[in-house]
Amino acid sequence: MGKFGFFDVPKLPAPGSLATVYCTGLEGIEGLLEGSGVPLPTSLGGVRVTFGAVDAPLLAVKDVRAGSSAYQQINFQVPYGATADPRIVQGAQSAAVPYTPDPWGEFFHTFTFGSNLLAQHAVDYRPVTFADPPQAGEWIIVYGTNFGDVEGPPQSGVPAPADRLVPFTTRLAGRDGLWNFRLRLDTVISEIPLEIGFVGLAPGNVGVYQLNFRMPDPLPPGPAWIYMQRIANCGDRFNSLCGPGLRMDFTRWELLYQ
Repeated sequence: MGKFGFFDVPKLPAPGSLATVYCTGLEGIEGLLEGSGVPLPTSLGGVRVTFGAVDAPLLAVKDVRAGSSAYQQINFQVPYGATADPRIVQGAQSAAVPYTPDPWGEFFHTFTFGSNLLAQHAVDYRPVTFADPPQAGEWIIVYGTNFGDVEGPPQSGVPAPADRLVPFTTRLAGRDGLWNFRLRLDTVISEIPLEIGFVGLAPGNVGVYQLNFRMPDPLPPGPAWIYMQRIANCGDRFNSLCGPGLRMDFTRWELLYQ
């Protein structure tokens, strides 16, 4: 069996979120192996991604052939409660995955509909595009991953329930009311806070977060970007997960309409 190799250094998101590793050295993987069932499997083609004694749910393992290049791609969910570093395991071979922490909050993108941001009109879930942009006062939905802890998460590898909402938590290190989430619309002449209806897990999906928000009325002319903040006042005492002082995390600015 060949030795595992990795492309660059992956950025690993927080537990519950989706991640991808590109590597070489997996054996017997032909084409695309997709995970199915509830919960998702923790082994595909004999391949596992482990976090100590915890196996990650696998969405897919794929053998990629691009010209003279050949490598493998592993898509997985970082399991809830994971604290150990990840390893790829196949048979007797295993290797630690080199990584750096992924910055908080990542919106999904699409290049299919003429817009970089994966967004939908909430009224009928049709895609938001430059030809079909948001309207004044309209509710919009965007999707992403790595937005942090939620209240009452499902089991790892299990889709978020459809019969109840799973919202972001405002708690950190046992303290209530710590996180404050803000969404902004930024144009070349102004910055406008947006009304948030829901932030949490997307029902029926594994590791996907959903954000519902209302467009301002009147709607400013484009181009316009959105970005999200989470802000925590950690107080004067040191907190290993937060402070002390004020902590602010930001997503990237994402083009919403032109």
